[in-house]
Amino acid sequence: MTKLKMLLAGFLAVLILFLQAGDAVTNNTSSTSATASISETISVTLSGGPINFANLMPGSDNNSADSSLNITIDQVTNVATNITQKGNATFECSACDPVDNFSISNLRYSDNSTLTNAVNMTDTDSAPPFSNWTNIPKPTNSSQDREAHYWLSIPSGQTAGSYQTDIYVNVSKY
Repeated sequence: MTKLKMLLAGFLAVLILFLQAGDAVTNNTSSTSATASISETISVTLSGGPINFANLMPGSDNNSADSSLNITIDQVTNVATNITQKGNATFECSACDPVDNFSISNLRYSDNSTLTNAVNMTDTDSAPPFSNWTNIPKPTNSSQDREAHYWLSIPSGQTAGSYQTDIYVNVSKY
């Protein structure tokens, strides 16, 4: 039995030595960084257009458009924004003499359905004309909606015809 005890004691010594050697192994953890670059995104939907005016009389002022234009800053937009508008320099009639064209400044627009703070349309870029059109927060749970209402004054003696111009709605980063 002593041989067996000695054999067992030797086995235990090897096992203890093995366990102590295993305890001496250390973990080596390293780290790295991860980066992501998110592009600025502005997405806009216009609805309610085109901007139409019924049959207008020469010399009539501030004729209201048939409907407003809805400007929706979509939920994928990830920056604060401003809204501005401009138009071509003139309303043009393709069947009329070019001398009959009239200025874009005859078109007024507002952020509400009254003329109280309406501004004349221009053909140049300008600052946002209304406080709720500047620094519009980025959409979070839903889109950001704004309206534009339009009025058109027709010069006295204006030649009959169908006149057209382009309106540009610009939504840019604040």
